[in-house]
Amino acid sequence: MCVLTPNLVGLEECDSTEDAWSMYGAVEFDGLRILDRPLVPHLGSPEHSESEALTRVVAGYAEEGKPYWALRDGQASVVDGSSVVLL
Repeated sequence: MCVLTPNLVGLEECDSTEDAWSMYGAVEFDGLRILDRPLVPHLGSPEHSESEALTRVVAGYAEEGKPYWALRDGQASVVDGSSVVLL
């Protein structure tokens, strides 16, 4: 789901880029740009191991004034053309 967004910047809080750096000397953060903003999963889901890290990611987005969609575990996003609905 995260790869549908413009880029993956910030998500390195959860997924280490160390292997990519050591193997390729670079990391690409480009997403597919299907959505116009990041979707951040596992927020408000304290039982998930990445919830705390993703809360920091969202805090960074908010500090920058960057729009995002926040999803708790069990929620889904439905994309229909230019319409996005969180369920």
